[in-house]
Amino acid sequence: MSGLKTSVRRWYRGLPPITAGIVIGLSALYVALLILGLAWPEASEALWSWLSLVPTEAWRRPWTLLTMVPLHKDPLHVLLNVMAFASLAPWVERSIGRRRFPLLLAISALAGSLAYALIGWPLGWATPAFGASGLVLGVMTAFALLYPEAELRFWFAAPLKAKNLIWLIVGIDAILVAAGTRIDVPVHFGAMIAAWAFLRKPWQASYRRRVALWVRRLRGSR
Repeated sequence: MSGLKTSVRRWYRGLPPITAGIVIGLSALYVALLILGLAWPEASEALWSWLSLVPTEAWRRPWTLLTMVPLHKDPLHVLLNVMAFASLAPWVERSIGRRRFPLLLAISALAGSLAYALIGWPLGWATPAFGASGLVLGVMTAFALLYPEAELRFWFAAPLKAKNLIWLIVGIDAILVAAGTRIDVPVHFGAMIAAWAFLRKPWQASYRRRVALWVRRLRGSR
């Protein structure tokens, strides 16, 4: 047991400060809400209702666009989000710096929430959304753009290059939707597009020139 504690402590100390703070914050909030739900169910239910994002209510409760992000009810949900975030966020934080990294996180999370609200409101969605999926998908997208040739390993699966990570996520979302599984796909795509725009800045002339050059090369290779 002492060896495990030492390994966890060493792993945590290796995280950059913003990543470490978010990992601790997500984990601590999950435990706090779990305890509140056991000790005071009525207050817990009221708090979840006040903080969760419901598309049909988002325009009257705009704060839920952000407060939905750190909420998790399912232990597997929070575990997967924390593990994915802690695995890739350190590389992104070190690459873009401590000033830009929080902005990337905020834009990704907010874009994911807005996408869910904008799509769900006209469709009359009243199902609450919560979780850090937008935050995590923003980090995943950033990592894929910054380190496209990096090889990722998922347990016993074959190595996957980071540039293919986005397509894997899109494929998984498509399969889950086709299977009728409830998943907040707009949150995922909103966060991914926002992270891409944050790093690639498609409104700048330099990006348009790179795209034009790529198109010319593609035509020349045919």
